[in-house]
Amino acid sequence: MHFRLFVTYYSTVWISPINQNYEGSPTIYGDPYHGYWVTDISKLNSRFGTPDDLKSLSAELHKRNMYLYAFSCYVFCV
Repeated sequence: MHFRLFVTYYSTVWISPINQNYEGSPTIYGDPYHGYWVTDISKLNSRFGTPDDLKSLSAELHKRNMYLYAFSCYVFCV
């Protein structure tokens, strides 16, 4: 995976919940597109690529004195 990052006035990239999310049709409770319906806290959401892709993104950000805020929502796990 290749990342193109440019210098801006931002210092942090915040990505939505990174854990494996429910993938399926919308239910009577809504559509799980947002990433808060975690099904496995030990696995990465495939939309973020592989664990190595995420580490690569983090490394590229740090080279630019930027931070990666990788959000996880353990509170909502059942």
